[in-house]
Amino acid sequence: MPSLLYTAGAILGTVIVGWGSLWLYNIVYIWWRPLLSVLRWKFAPIAKPPITTTPKPLSRNKMNPSDIPTEIWEQILFHLRQPTPLPVSRPPRSALRQPHLAACAQTCSMFRAICEPLLYTHIVCDNLVDLLADAFKPARRRLLLHTKTLHVELSPKGEEPTYAQLWREGGILWKRCGVNAKDREAQKFVECADELALLIELLEPLSNMGMSTILPALRTIASCGIYGSDGLLWIDFHGKWGEGFYPAHIPMPRHCSRTTPPTSVAEGHWNTFVESGNLTHFCSRETSGPYCIAKLSKPNSTTICARTTHFTPLVTDLPVTMGVPVRWVLDPEESHDDDDWNRITDCMAACFDDAVSMRNHFPEMGKAGPTSIDVYCSTARSRPVMLCRPDRPAGNRILRKAEQEEIVQQLQQSGQNLLRKNSGCKDVVRWHRSGKEPMCVACGAGPKRV
Repeated sequence: MPSLLYTAGAILGTVIVGWGSLWLYNIVYIWWRPLLSVLRWKFAPIAKPPITTTPKPLSRNKMNPSDIPTEIWEQILFHLRQPTPLPVSRPPRSALRQPHLAACAQTCSMFRAICEPLLYTHIVCDNLVDLLADAFKPARRRLLLHTKTLHVELSPKGEEPTYAQLWREGGILWKRCGVNAKDREAQKFVECADELALLIELLEPLSNMGMSTILPALRTIASCGIYGSDGLLWIDFHGKWGEGFYPAHIPMPRHCSRTTPPTSVAEGHWNTFVESGNLTHFCSRETSGPYCIAKLSKPNSTTICARTTHFTPLVTDLPVTMGVPVRWVLDPEESHDDDDWNRITDCMAACFDDAVSMRNHFPEMGKAGPTSIDVYCSTARSRPVMLCRPDRPAGNRILRKAEQEEIVQQLQQSGQNLLRKNSGCKDVVRWHRSGKEPMCVACGAGPKRV
């Protein structure tokens, strides 16, 4: 009996201990731990929240152009300049402008100092009056000190005015809108007279000052090299002038009369102005307009300026300057036939005769020294009439290079004999085949590339 009670007590104690352990586990690990965590959060000291700062956006500092070296800006702004158009390329007139450089020059003083040489070192313009109108002012004179090359073009004729011109000037420009072909031709003569009047008014005082004063660094001038010659227009203008034509609203320029047209006066002032400079090369594609080289002249300065005339098959006259190198070049861009070739050789023979007559009548012309003329003109299809013989008649056939060289040598001897006749000067004429001409220093024209 005691052993039974002892066994029952042991079993009961084991049960009580097991249930107690289970309840203790539940209390400690299931109920009490969440309660402790709640109590810890409830009575824990208030902690400061972590400092989280949002970074402020970085302010963009304004870049100062002076922070970049001037040499770098020069390399960058150089690419804003539009290149000079090729000879006889006849591009739109906007190709002559430099709007990007002009706008950049107005940005700041540093950009102005960089852009001014880029704008004025190599000038291409079709309005010489606007370029040199303020040449008497120190500000413009300072800019023209940079100029080394100058391309002068005639202003366009017979075109309708733009909206900007109508807004700026108005008046008589409205009469140019919507005209027919006949009136447009008449309008061209009016524009020629207007351009000549302004040019004479400009060049007369400038020729007295001298180009060496206004443009001391200028070395080359190319006249009408980009758009070519308007020779027929100026010849027709001469005819109209002889008939008494002159617009009533344009003041008559000084020194002009029925026998002295304004083209001759403007040409005289232009060549006087050119002679007073420090030029080394002067070329022109105009033979009858205001910017052409004087027909027969002698240099007035000690500076030797080589003169080149690029002519077309329609040429009527060629200039001869005593005592300086002269070059006549048939424009390779112009095609010609047999009649043109004979007309060219007749024109050159007449120019040689005029030079001889001029020296005979004015002995001071011969004191300038002998004439040196290089002619680059030939044909590969026919023989000129002036050199034809019974055994070698003229004809439209292809000439071999040896025959072309033979013709060139004969023309050279004939021209030299004409110049030396009754002059006593050892004039030199060198005649070359077309395609052998060197590149023109003034306008950049050279042999035609096939």
